[in-house]
Amino acid sequence: MSDFSEYGSRYNWLANSVRDFKRKGTVIIDDLTLEGDGEEMAGVAISDKDKIAIATQLSEIGVSRIRVLGPKPQSDEISIVEEILSLGLPVQIGSLVQTQEDLEISAQIGLWGVLVNIGVSAIRISDGKTELDVIEESKRLTRFAKEQGLHTCFLMGDTTHTKPEFLKQLILAVQENCDELGFADSGAVSPFGFRYLIEQVTTWTKLPVAVHCHNGSSMAVANALACVLGGASVLHTTVNGLGELSGLLSLEEIAVALPMHLGVSTGIKLERLKSVSEMVVR
Repeated sequence: MSDFSEYGSRYNWLANSVRDFKRKGTVIIDDLTLEGDGEEMAGVAISDKDKIAIATQLSEIGVSRIRVLGPKPQSDEISIVEEILSLGLPVQIGSLVQTQEDLEISAQIGLWGVLVNIGVSAIRISDGKTELDVIEESKRLTRFAKEQGLHTCFLMGDTTHTKPEFLKQLILAVQENCDELGFADSGAVSPFGFRYLIEQVTTWTKLPVAVHCHNGSSMAVANALACVLGGASVLHTTVNGLGELSGLLSLEEIAVALPMHLGVSTGIKLERLKSVSEMVVR
């Protein structure tokens, strides 16, 4: 099947930002449909049976990573994750965590990695905490995650409302405990602003950069493309763009948009996207 690059406008390749863009390898898709983000959209509930089927299909179409567990998991949720792990799927399986207890559970059941999610904007820092408190908590949790042998991505909640001075200070403080840094937007930033932020970040650290784009103002795909141009190598997605607020970056949309507009592959079997999308719709 075509990778859709042939359907892109010739002007895509004449634009300076794309013409000078040289990316090695593929962009990694890190899918959160089963983490809980998918079920945070109103009216969405995924049965245990469907979770297993969706995990299997995501691995079969070439998704690199899937997140299957969220914060404060219940025993039945853990049991389903253990069942998914027992399938031996050819995909990296992880979770999103917010506490040391979450981390302990992820390590105990044998997950590959974690997104350590901490709110870092003034809006998210509450309960009398200071920026210094956030730095110390972030260092503590990421250090603990690495000690458990987990691939550790530090996912900074509401990054695009965070002061750049504090963001740089935080990154420099935690990077030694991390394999990857994640930057989340809740619908506030433009493609121009997000690309600028990622370009700044890549001057502060050599760690791989992941982005978590919500679809406020229908900007998720445009923001993701801009971030890849800026240096991001990992994109968080959900099937059909499910997720809290206005949803997260759509797996099927970005899997087509990247090769079509940037000539970049995700390794996704595009001919299989329709069946996955239809399964999640059910």
